[in-house]
Amino acid sequence: AKVDTKASFGLTKVLEGRDWTDADEFKFELAATSENDAPMPALTTAIVHKADLDMGKAAIDFGEITYNKPGEYTYEVREVKGDAGGITYSKSVATFKVTVTVNAKGELKADVEKTSGETEFKNTYSVKPVEDQITATKVLTGRKLKDSEFSFELVEGNDVVATGKNDADGKIVMGKITYDKPGTYTYKLREKLPNEAGLSNGITYDKTSYTIKTSVIDNGDGTLKVTHTLEGPETARFENKYNTAPNKSSVTDQITATKTLTGRDLKEGEFSFELVEGNDVVARGTNAADGKITMDKITYTEAGTHTYTLREVKVDADNGITYSTAAYTVVT
Repeated sequence: AKVDTKASFGLTKVLEGRDWTDADEFKFELAATSENDAPMPALTTAIVHKADLDMGKAAIDFGEITYNKPGEYTYEVREVKGDAGGITYSKSVATFKVTVTVNAKGELKADVEKTSGETEFKNTYSVKPVEDQITATKVLTGRKLKDSEFSFELVEGNDVVATGKNDADGKIVMGKITYDKPGTYTYKLREKLPNEAGLSNGITYDKTSYTIKTSVIDNGDGTLKVTHTLEGPETARFENKYNTAPNKSSVTDQITATKTLTGRDLKEGEFSFELVEGNDVVARGTNAADGKITMDKITYTEAGTHTYTLREVKVDADNGITYSTAAYTVVT
């Protein structure tokens, strides 16, 4: 009696999660488990390939087993775990019992029964998620860049999918994005502005928005490859400008100076005053009729601290007036 393992065992191989490739091969082993010298086929190893597929399944064929005496013979079939990346191999074990009897004609007859396990060995393919980060460059002209001074957003549609800040060297590293499947993604990389005008504390912010195309491909070995392509320029470079724009300010905006005259009424412009920094007179002023002193405006072009002396200008004239000798220190 003969048993065709392909037809009688009915074992098949299935791969889910990706298509078969020409390089795919899956190996199976047949072993006897009974202790009565169970007959075996010529080959106890069967290998299936893409070419064996029929309707998405590959038949597992060990060939024929020939029996020359009655008896009960048991076998088991299992898959040999391979090393193909991304594939989870089946751990199923299919067991069979072959009963060989003598029929009415005196001939041997073999009947096959599956006693446990599944006849379909199912492998699954999956990819391992990968994390990736987008980088860019930050430049600040006018002064030294500070670590984490500026913030950036990576936007997909209306959603912010990653944020980042610059370091002191100008490198921008966006937050990690996890990809778990192949696909194409379109992002906008932009700087987070303090307001619509993009102006704050002497800094003019860069309003540039960069388009980034990200491609995620399956390497076929359970891994993903992520590639970012910047549309247009070669690098994503955000350049902010720091500038302390000239600002005219009157000293009287910071201090209050008043002139008084005893003995008669005060006249407008009657007395003169000087604002001195070091040995230099940087502003002059006169009094109003009500005694208010208004100094000339001073133009500041950069940040800093200035120390001034405010004093009255004495006039050598025989006018009966004794001038004040007071001098006031003003720090701006």
